Formats: sequence, C-alpha cells, structure tokens
Amino acid sequence: MSEASGTSDNGQLAARASTPIEETREGGDEQRARDEEQVVAVSNVFHPSANLLPGRADTVLLSSDHVFFYVASSVLRQHSTNSFSHPLPDATLGGDSADDGHLTMIAMREDRHTVNVMVHTLYGLPCTQFEPCLDALAGACAGLHARGVPLAAHIAPGTPLFAHLVARVPSAPLFVYTLAGEHDLYALAQQAAPHLLSTKLDAIPDACTARMGPLYLHRLLALQMRRVAALRAVLAAPPLPHPQPVLGCDSDAQERVANAWLLTSGHLIWDARPELTPTSMDVTFTNVGRSIRCYYCKRAYTDRLTKALNDWEQVPRTI
Repeated sequence: MSEASGTSDNGQLAARASTPIEETREGGDEQRARDEEQVVAVSNVFHPSANLLPGRADTVLLSSDHVFFYVASSVLRQHSTNSFSHPLPDATLGGDSADDGHLTMIAMREDRHTVNVMVHTLYGLPCTQFEPCLDALAGACAGLHARGVPLAAHIAPGTPLFAHLVARVPSAPLFVYTLAGEHDLYALAQQAAPHLLSTKLDAIPDACTARMGPLYLHRLLALQMRRVAALRAVLAAPPLPHPQPVLGCDSDAQERVANAWLLTSGHLIWDARPELTPTSMDVTFTNVGRSIRCYYCKRAYTDRLTKALNDWEQVPRTI
C-alpha cells in the first residue's frame, strides 16, 4: 500500500488514514509524547463520507485483512434474506445510528478484494476498475450466497457483475461455466458454453465437475454430442450430379467429385469437432474443390457447400 498515493496495490480499493498515538517511555524517565502514524485502511468507494444511495452508512464490514467498508444496513437488509447473517440495526426503531455515532461492525471472513466485489454488487456498481482475480469473484459469489443474497438477481443479464464475468469468459471459460453451474446461473453458463465446445470430459478437473454439478456437466456434454450429430447430418449428402452432358465430364468424373466430398466430410466427422466453425469448414472444402475442372461440377459443389455452411451456422453453439 503506497503512503504517498494513499491507495492499495490494486488501484483505488483502500485509503490510509492517520491518527496520532502517544507512547510513554518505561523506567520512570520523563514522559515524552510523540505522534506516530497508525495505519487504517478504508475503502476509497465505501468510506464514511461517501454519498452513496440509498441510506447512510451505519454498518462497517471489516475484511479479514483489515480493510473497512462503510455501508448502509438498509442495503444489506434489502438484498439479503437472512439479514446478511448478522444482527443489523433495526430500522423500525427510528433514527439513524450513523447520526449518533453508533456503527455496527461485521467481521468478514473474506479478504478485501472479495468484500469489495460483494459490496459493489449489492450497490449495483461495476468493479471492473479493480480487476478482481478469479478467486475474488468466486469468493464473492460464495460469500453473497452464504449471506442470503439471491445470486440469480445480482448476476443476471444487465447487471455489472454479470457483464464482468462474461468479459472473463474468453480467458477463463471453464471457471465461469463452473461458477454458473455451482449457483445455477443458466444465462451465465450460456455465455461460457460456446468456449468449451472443444473441452473433453477427461480434461475437466474433478473439482470443477463436483462444483458445477451433474446437471450442468450433462448440459455441456449433451451440447457437444448434439453438434457432432448435427455435423454428420449437415455433411452427409454429396453434391448432386449435373444432368447436362458435358464434354470431358462423364459419370466417373462426377463420382470422383462426390467421393471427394464424402472423404472430406468423413475426415471432419471422424475428428468429431463440435467447435468447428463455418470458416474452418469453408476453407477445408474450398481447398478440396480447387481441383474440380468441370464448370457444372464446381457449381454443384459450391452450391452444396453454401447450403452446408448455412445449415451449420444455424446449429446452436450453447446449452
């Protein structure tokens, strides 16, 4: 944590506050007062003077690494079904506990990075500027769930945390899918699933399969199987032979075109690549078709490829 900047090592998460303390020398010598700096780390967003709505800060969340987050108990109570697993100030008694100087302190088992994500989520604020690590994101979800906060409402399309997790999909698709399965966040799992089309069952760690559960594991495997079956159907029929008699293109030549299609299809199907993109399919078949000399055979081949590409484009890529 930088004293000059007053910020933590991950940006604007915590600020330093200094209070003087007095130290007395031992041994009966004359006492000498001296000011020393006592470091108190306070969230730069959720600090005592923050003007965040709704409600004034009357509760302090203390992270396990001693960073203070000042929040309104009304926010915790509004979003939690169990009062955030802690006795909160009773709003029915009237008055504002923050006005009379009384604050409720809640010691959190999570560190500052995790608590920061949790509190931003409760207030509906993005936390992307802090670049929380994957452990902080997973810990925040677990922490909110344990404190009675319905994740389905706070990690849904249109919410900041949902957008942040979706942004992490390209670099950590299995993490996001596992997290979605663990907390039954179907919309989030749909965002991650296309990035796992090439993932084999034996490549998924046991810890991930246990966390995502059998339902979401089955959904992922079923998606891959459906796409492989659809790929067979899309590529099954070869190009139709042209009815026009053409000099230099007999039935044997047209059969060679059909066989070239079937061999290429068989190669793709044998590889069983549910992640196959239309672009890759196009390149593969186009390279094979370069050797076709007959104009009508080439046109039939191109038309068949266009249909296959269109059909494959329509096959769902997610659960």
